[in-house]
Amino acid sequence: MIFLEEKPAKAIHRLQLTDRKRGCLTGVKDVNSFDEKEISLVTEGGTLTVKGENLHVTRLDLEKQEVDIGGKVDSLDRKSTRLNSSHLEQS
Repeated sequence: MIFLEEKPAKAIHRLQLTDRKRGCLTGVKDVNSFDEKEISLVTEGGTLTVKGENLHVTRLDLEKQEVDIGGKVDSLDRKSTRLNSSHLEQS
């Protein structure tokens, strides 16, 4: 007898940032925390921290794994679920 194991498809995560003021993210599993200076999100690829000024979550749909944010974005910091990480910053 042969058993086939179906592996769950890995969801795509995407970040689109427009003029450092509006952002749309997909692949978001949960929101760790948010305030005017920092938004921390759990994504398919790890934890994403958005830092800036007057930040706010304008739309949250965890069923679709989508989040829209607003405010002035200064930096993005991603901590991968793997051992590597990357940091993007613009001043």
